Amino acid sequence: MYKKSLELLREDGLASTSLGLPLKARWLDLADTTNDRTDSTCAKLMIPIEGSTTRGLLLARASKEAVGWELEAVELLVEGARDKISIFQRQEEADRRHVLL
Repeated sequence: MYKKSLELLREDGLASTSLGLPLKARWLDLADTTNDRTDSTCAKLMIPIEGSTTRGLLLARASKEAVGWELEAVELLVEGARDKISIFQRQEEADRRHVLL
């Protein structure tokens, strides 16, 4: 989930432009159970991201499916911005799935 979310972020032109290249993931505090939660059926991560011009938070959600962990959504909240940038939203068609094994 973490790795796939970062991969999708780097592939998104608007997100890359908003933060400035290169993009770096900062310290992920897994002890922060308010923002980062994982149980046997779902996971939610808030990944701090830093670009050359500003910082942001990469918000990722996944659910446990029969085939493995499947991303539900990946969004970027750029520091100082009101709206999130949608990077990925789960589609029901099999060819649009991002399955995490």
